[in-house]
Amino acid sequence: MVKRQRGYTLLEIIIAMAIFGTVLYILVLLMGEMRSYEKRLPVNFLKHPQISAITSRLRADVLDASNLAGDAFPQTFADYEKGDDVFIVQVWSDGSIQTVVWDFRKKDQVTRSQYRVGMLMSEWTARGTGNLVKKFNIEEEDASEWNGIRFKAYDKKGTLAIDQLYIPRVHD
Repeated sequence: MVKRQRGYTLLEIIIAMAIFGTVLYILVLLMGEMRSYEKRLPVNFLKHPQISAITSRLRADVLDASNLAGDAFPQTFADYEKGDDVFIVQVWSDGSIQTVVWDFRKKDQVTRSQYRVGMLMSEWTARGTGNLVKKFNIEEEDASEWNGIRFKAYDKKGTLAIDQLYIPRVHD
């Protein structure tokens, strides 16, 4: 009776190495593709809660914009003057027209102030935005019969990271 030695044959080792090499090659390709997307596309700001909160609240304010009191997007209100970093909107809320002022002028901070008949009703502040966003920008866009708002945010490298167009809905 001949005793066989225990172990793997050369063929088994070669097949295992070929399978392992194929899996490793696929992983390297996927990592390279992921790195190229990372370089081309900026950080997904919608994953960060502060930036997501800013975009969703701003969108809600523009959707609720009302021109019943004149201009839905007035040029001035109290001490504020509309510009690239200050946005003023008249909204229909709680059965009355209210003025909402978005202030992007302070570094690392965005403030949303809501006024009713000139009195401050609420104020909301998003802090810690500076480590993600270098600059916010809001400009009016002509879209159908209503003016829309184009909201842009740039990352630290100056790359456009958010570009949203919001158009108010029609209120009866």
